[in-house]
This record gives sequence, C-alpha cells and structure tokens, in this order.
Amino acid sequence: MAKSEDQQPAGNGEVQPVEGTVQKYALVDEFHRYMLARATQNKERPKEVNEEVMAQQVTAILTAEGVDAILKADMGGTVQCRDVPGTYWEIFSWDAHLGNREDIENSHGYYVQFEATCIGGDPDVMARNGLEVGKQFPLQTSADLLTSKARALEAAEALPMKLALVGFKTGSGNTVLKWGPMPVTVQSAGQAPF
Repeated sequence: MAKSEDQQPAGNGEVQPVEGTVQKYALVDEFHRYMLARATQNKERPKEVNEEVMAQQVTAILTAEGVDAILKADMGGTVQCRDVPGTYWEIFSWDAHLGNREDIENSHGYYVQFEATCIGGDPDVMARNGLEVGKQFPLQTSADLLTSKARALEAAEALPMKLALVGFKTGSGNTVLKWGPMPVTVQSAGQAPF
C-alpha cells in the first residue's frame, strides 16, 4: 500500500488512515500501548543488562594498565541520551523496557535501550560521559521523538543505521532530542563548494 499524506504508520508497523487531531492523538496512544506491551514482554531484560554492564566495567578495571586507565575504565556504563546530544551513533537494534522512574516526565512507563556503537561527536560531550569511538554502549531514553523514530526505522527495516543525536534548545530552555542524519563533513572530490 502506498503511503499518502493522510496515512501514518501504526504502532504495529502497518499504515492506518489519520483524519483530524483526535485520530492523530489516537495514533500516539496506540504507539505508547504497543511500546508498553513490548516492554512488558522484556521485563527481566533490564536486570540482565545491568549485570552485563557491571561485569564489563569491572573487567575493564581489572584489565586496565596504569593508574589513568584504571581510573577511566568504568566511565561510560549506561548512557542516557539526554546527556549526550552532539554525538554520533550506529544503531543496530533496540528493546523497550519497563521503567520505574517517576521523576521522568512523560516516560509512559517504558524506556528504550539501543544496541549502539559510538562513532564520534562533540569531544567535550564524549569526554564528560566516558564515550570512546568504536565502543558499544547501552544507550537509553524515554524521549518520544527518539523512541518513535526508532520504532519507525525498525518497521521500515532500516536498522542498522548511523545517526546523529541532535539536541535543540527550546524557548523555555529545554532540550528536545532528535535522531538526525549524519553531518556532511567531507565534500566529494571534484565538487565545487557552491
């Protein structure tokens, strides 16, 4: 079925007609119900992930050579998307997990954890968060624009994909996170810059 302007992807990956504001909100509600159901199926996975992250960090500490390496070995761990705008990632897959944080506004009861490799970004942000190019990190978020784009890319069978984690400041001072295309950093040979 070709996708027209009056159709949107449903939470299950199918295309459903959308008419008016009420139906658009219904689509968002359907998406959150789908994600919460998916998270419920994975309810034991966060414990396993936490154990895996801890084991990786302890192993890194015990195998580090030199005092500086030992002190930096457990940096990184689980990375929150809100802490690393301006970084670049290769996203391989993701899972939804039940969330129990009541201090996070609009969490909808779940969060997403990406299987992701850091491929670059703002050096200050990377250093502050212990990120290294080429290293895999559990990257987490409950931000609607990130989780819905992850679901849409999965439904489109577009993963793995290299993406930029972009943060936009709003007028109220909040940062809205979005997945965007990788920046163009090198021009092709032979092309004029204008």
